Amino acid sequence: MLGRHCIKTWSSTQGAVALSNAEAEFYAMIEAIIRAKGVLNVMREIGFDPYDHIQLFTDSSAAKSFVSRKGLGKMKHLEIRDLWLQREVGLGKVVVNKVEGPKNPADLMTKYLKRWEIDLRLKLMGIRVKWSEPLQGEKV
Repeated sequence: MLGRHCIKTWSSTQGAVALSNAEAEFYAMIEAIIRAKGVLNVMREIGFDPYDHIQLFTDSSAAKSFVSRKGLGKMKHLEIRDLWLQREVGLGKVVVNKVEGPKNPADLMTKYLKRWEIDLRLKLMGIRVKWSEPLQGEKV
């Protein structure tokens, strides 16, 4: 997101096998920052002066805690090469924020949602949808 504008979205399966939800969120955070840095580089190349830091949102308190400290902690099996995100957070290049699960736009790609839940998440990303007809039994 740039302001209230959705600049890039994606959906993919996770390549790494995670042993916990926090680890899976950590890998997703790495992917998000890699993609955000790509968008920022394109912005610089075309003459925009992007922000000096990236805002990262997660609904996982454990993952937020992990990237906000240094070292492996209890996740001894992680690859050292993946700890660069902790350094980025420590340097203030990435600011990690907590988002409530029900208000997390990323759930749009990861969970079965009711139509009103889909609408809410799309609105959070600045995307408007006009449904062609109400679902059976749904209030309009």
